Amino acid sequence: MSAVPSEVVVRFTPETREVTFASGRSINLRDCKKNELIAVAKCLGIRFTGKPAVYFSPLAIEAGILRGDKVLDYVPHRAASVPAIPAVPAVPSVPRPQPAFVGSGSLDDVVGVIVHNAVQTALDEFKAGADEVQVSQLVESITSTMFEGFRHEVTTQIDAVRPKVTQVVLPSREVVTLKGIQHKQFPQVLQAISQRVNLWLVGGAGTGKSEIAKQASEALRLPFANINCTSTMQDYRITGYKDANRVYDTTEFRTIFEHGGVFLLDEIDNANPNILGVLNSALSNGFMAFPDKQVQRHENFVAIATANTYGAGATMQYVGRNPIDGATIDRFAQLEVTLDEDIEQAMLDSVGLPIATAIKWLINVRTARKNVTEAGLKVIVSPRATLNGAKLIHAGWSASDAFGATVLKGAKADQVDKIKAGTSL
Repeated sequence: MSAVPSEVVVRFTPETREVTFASGRSINLRDCKKNELIAVAKCLGIRFTGKPAVYFSPLAIEAGILRGDKVLDYVPHRAASVPAIPAVPAVPSVPRPQPAFVGSGSLDDVVGVIVHNAVQTALDEFKAGADEVQVSQLVESITSTMFEGFRHEVTTQIDAVRPKVTQVVLPSREVVTLKGIQHKQFPQVLQAISQRVNLWLVGGAGTGKSEIAKQASEALRLPFANINCTSTMQDYRITGYKDANRVYDTTEFRTIFEHGGVFLLDEIDNANPNILGVLNSALSNGFMAFPDKQVQRHENFVAIATANTYGAGATMQYVGRNPIDGATIDRFAQLEVTLDEDIEQAMLDSVGLPIATAIKWLINVRTARKNVTEAGLKVIVSPRATLNGAKLIHAGWSASDAFGATVLKGAKADQVDKIKAGTSL
């Protein structure tokens, strides 16, 4: 029985542990599969003795490569049907010294020491009488499994908190690098804005609609301005006005409309519907009459509206929203923005709670959110509840009090038990 590598290895760089294949593909040694590790070993001239290479554990092969061994000798595993070992009177075990941390400080070194310490601690609990060869074989098998599993878990967790970097290539071929994590629907918004399509982003509270708009404008290197729409908003907030001396007082909307950029109409379904009519010509006709003169729309002007509804009026959850005139809605393409759990996780991670506490809090919030959805309750459990509750816990509040202040707020007495079902506070 022999293993045939899937690809030919042409180079291994010990300093970076990078493996390069004949196909041009490069990966880290720690990410190699068993047949790829065998290919690396053979590229380095390592000989396998005692058994064909396929019988060796991945950990043994990887360790031999990193040590620079020229020969790897197979130690046969004892069959499962080995007769029971006669009992030997137990004697106290001698405490073994814990190994000092030796290595380059790489992830593999750290994980290796943790796994070794765990196995060593378990061995310290043994009494005399066990077959040394059998124990050593068992330890090798367990250590290999633990190492691979633990390294994968640690790598996954580190990747989750590693700063994300997104690169955007502009029409001018300029590459813009964005740090931080972007919403899963960020590319759609970016594509629409790049084509100067006015967007109506609709979604629940706390889903990140406004932040997506701001990030997209930054990515495209466009100026950004916004207005928070209210039912008492007056049209001069959009158009500007002339004072008593007939001097025109401009607005951010006018600036963006005339010189280009992204203008955000935040919570547009909360606006005075009559006022929004002044936007219609600006959004579709290419010009707009301001108190001082008529202005041509800049080719790089684009409007983004955020809303909790599609503009048809109040819903069960958002009872204060206004119906918006169809002519205004027609000026936008509508995109539903859903909750992105990666964003929610990043918000939670930013607080700095102990890992176990953070995990438990997030599970409780998401359980409550699921309960609300399934029961059709008029309660909003947004990522803001996750973030604010975590901050309260970090400040010293109990999880129960934080849950009441952020998740149960607005809930009626007969809804509380339904929302808390399955949580552990």
